[in-house]
Amino acid sequence: MDERSFTAKNIMRSFRRVFFRVSVPLLMAVCFSGCATTRIYKSPGETPTDQLAVLRGEPYKNGFFHEYIRIINVDGERTASIWAGLFMGESAWPRTAHVSPGKHQITATMYQYPSRYMLNIWFIAEPKKEYIIRYCLIGYDVRMWIEDEETGKPVGGLVGSVDEPKPLDYREASDEINQQAREQLMEVIASSDYPSDQQELISTNGICGPLLWLKIQPYAAIRGLNWSPAYFRIPYIDPESGERCVQPAEGRILQSRTEMLEFWGALHYELNVTTNDVIRRLTQTEKDQLWAMTPFEYLEEPIFIIEGSDYRIMTLMIEEDGRYLPFWMDDFQLLSTNVTRGVTEDTP
Repeated sequence: MDERSFTAKNIMRSFRRVFFRVSVPLLMAVCFSGCATTRIYKSPGETPTDQLAVLRGEPYKNGFFHEYIRIINVDGERTASIWAGLFMGESAWPRTAHVSPGKHQITATMYQYPSRYMLNIWFIAEPKKEYIIRYCLIGYDVRMWIEDEETGKPVGGLVGSVDEPKPLDYREASDEINQQAREQLMEVIASSDYPSDQQELISTNGICGPLLWLKIQPYAAIRGLNWSPAYFRIPYIDPESGERCVQPAEGRILQSRTEMLEFWGALHYELNVTTNDVIRRLTQTEKDQLWAMTPFEYLEEPIFIIEGSDYRIMTLMIEEDGRYLPFWMDDFQLLSTNVTRGVTEDTP
């Protein structure tokens, strides 16, 4: 046998022995130690420990084994390394997460032979509260949701659901545009007694929101005005239970210049909106209230509040042929300060 070949084989055997005796145990030690620190996941940030919320996975039975719903992702961050998952399997993922107050998206997982289930869920955590991820098997499918452990009430929902809170996207206009729009809104209000003049200042369609519709409905009924209904969903926080609720509401769609003139006549008759009213931009609370109701992807100025003694009429304006015209109006005087998409609960 060639001496060089024999020596090369000995070197390879020695290398393999050293690699498996040193590298593999070291790698496993790193993975196990890393996993041990992430079995209870703590979200990053400077929130004091005593202000964190606790989220736990519900226990379940998988064949002869008792397991827990595991949390594999919080706000886009993995709760354990890939290596830990490879070496430790199911137990690598924490069953408890400590998270800061506010909205979070989590990915929860459970295994029921022969299938693994993973669902993306959002919820809004409150300081010091405890939550649990529940599940229900439905045939070969599974449903998961998050409950407040104290009250047993569901909170949050699946990522992408209709009521999922979205960050406010409010786009401000320049001072010049807002000033031009304000002056044109004043012209519309001033011409309420002169429909022939007003028809040149208004758009051919618009929206009367549900709370403003409540106030002008008597006038519309007397005049026999037959405007098409528009349906709204107003999310709000119940002040007693703290539960997230949705209130269905009905407004009106105005689909011609004639209907717009009728609407302004009703507004003038029932509320007596005048040029003496304050016309101002929205406060942060009013922005959140409007955002809670809108189906739009974003809000863009000019948007004003016409403020009188017993009304706060939100007026969203659109541009047509270089002019800014009132398009969507609603009365925020009756709107709860707890109306929110869930991201903020700012109150005046």
